[in-house]
Amino acid sequence: MPEAKLREALDELQSVLDRHAPLDAQDHDLLLEVQDKVERLLEQTQETQVAGAPEVHAEVGGLLGRFEADHPELAQILGAIAHTLSSLGI
Repeated sequence: MPEAKLREALDELQSVLDRHAPLDAQDHDLLLEVQDKVERLLEQTQETQVAGAPEVHAEVGGLLGRFEADHPELAQILGAIAHTLSSLGI
């Protein structure tokens, strides 16, 4: 059930964003954008997922590094998303 774990992590990310984590507008928008891309991957067929997956996985990994020091809660969520994407073969 990796998809369920991924949806759970996306919900957790949304919850943190709704609590207005101390982010600037650019970081907030980047997180919303990657959240949307991951959700769209989940809605696609397996063949289509594979086509767009490397870019999304790389974005999640980049954001993970960006938030690791200053926003550990967000980094933990992004790490879970990256791990689950890997488990799904995305």
